[in-house]
Amino acid sequence: MPLYSFLKSVLQSNEKAVTTIKRIGWCSQNDYTKTLYPNVALLKEVGVPASKIKMFLSNYSRVLLAEHVQFRGLVNQVMKLRFVASTTLFWRQYTLNGR
Repeated sequence: MPLYSFLKSVLQSNEKAVTTIKRIGWCSQNDYTKTLYPNVALLKEVGVPASKIKMFLSNYSRVLLAEHVQFRGLVNQVMKLRFVASTTLFWRQYTLNGR
């Protein structure tokens, strides 16, 4: 799936998709099928609501370009701390663990 189509389907907006592509443009060598796509799928799998995924993709898209194994490990760490995936605290804890 081309990046634009994927972003538009998640963000549900042409403008947000274009803005996100501009934001991650420096990562044009990234294989989105191995990073972004599985990372977004993982967030859905662990129960993150679509609204939070949209917010995270719009504001922290570069984080979602992390290697999938690393991203999964950080998400698992946060889940072990018993943070609920749908809360803002989950995201704060994720970014703290990721540093």
